[in-house]
Amino acid sequence: RKSADQGFAVAQFDLGNMYDEGVGVAQDFNEAAEWYRKAAEQGSADAQFNLGGMYLRGRGVAQNYEKAMPWICKAAEQGLVEAQLIVGSLYREGKGVAQDLKKAVYWWHKAADQGSAGAQYILGMLYSGGERVARDLEAAHFFLSAAGKQGYEKAREPLKRVKLLYVILLAKALEITPPLKVIVHAVAVLLEMA
Repeated sequence: RKSADQGFAVAQFDLGNMYDEGVGVAQDFNEAAEWYRKAAEQGSADAQFNLGGMYLRGRGVAQNYEKAMPWICKAAEQGLVEAQLIVGSLYREGKGVAQDLKKAVYWWHKAADQGSAGAQYILGMLYSGGERVARDLEAAHFFLSAAGKQGYEKAREPLKRVKLLYVILLAKALEITPPLKVIVHAVAVLLEMA
């Protein structure tokens, strides 16, 4: 507590976390928010993220997406992958900011580049569906595969569909109509590969 009172951001964040979780002190979301704010104002990405999260959930502060977004954005700009994922979602939903899918995709790419399986899955689904973005099966395959390799189970079935759709579109582009037996075999092989 002494270090937090002396203005050390790490100690302020830790004390906020203790109040947030009720570890070593009585759980008090109001105190947690105040200590997170002090650390966040000094540039602590973790504190910025946690304070923004408190605004998202209305814990210790009134729920307010407009106040949450700047704090979470600051953490995202510092490279905190969880913040990047949430900023993307807030832009997609238009919560706390104007809805903007391009900005959402930008932040999801930042998180995916850092290995976020959740962001990779979101991008894979977005590119496979082609809704509000151009369909890009190569990108969809890349992101769904990356998420799947990390054990992200939700990516398995969409990845199978992307592989199958890719084969069908390739055959159509090449004006190939293979025999049904070949198609069934190709589908079986694709499903085994997934």
